Amino acid sequence: MLLAPYNGSKRSPLQTGIRRGAMTEREDFLHPRHRYYGDFTPENLAFNANLQEFAQKITYICSLETGGKISAEKAYKDIKALWKELKLSKKQLGIGQKPPSTDEQS
Repeated sequence: MLLAPYNGSKRSPLQTGIRRGAMTEREDFLHPRHRYYGDFTPENLAFNANLQEFAQKITYICSLETGGKISAEKAYKDIKALWKELKLSKKQLGIGQKPPSTDEQS
């Protein structure tokens, strides 16, 4: 368990929420979150979150298949379904589509 150094306040590090427990560290390890560096739009940010979730689920499916917990056919079908969801998300968010042109002729 990692604790921040005590800063002299009347509240302990445990009370101030500075404590980083084993569960948080495990979550950070299993589900790393990466900063978004692309062009910021709400749609791009949402798609980036969807893409990271897709990648995490693919990792789980591949691990299950490699470990013999699911068949290769089931892994393929699950990955294909996830891919279709990601493609639908991209389409619904309008990622990669040209914005409508606003050609105003005077």
